[in-house]
Amino acid sequence: MAKIVLKSTYVSDECETCGLNFASGFDVTIDGEPFGDYEAIATCFGSSSHEASAVLKDILEHFGHTVEGDCV
Repeated sequence: MAKIVLKSTYVSDECETCGLNFASGFDVTIDGEPFGDYEAIATCFGSSSHEASAVLKDILEHFGHTVEGDCV
């Protein structure tokens, strides 16, 4: 059985023009190996956040499961 480790990450960035920006992400390993790219990036333009449901969907699909539903 695979060991999956999920660690949530959170970053913020303050800009004089735009104010405070936030982003959330995840560090994911499967059996000690990095999985996916879910880095949180907080900037004025192009911030990148990742939802837990999307990360879990990717992991399940990695193991051959089909995932359907409106929360992914």
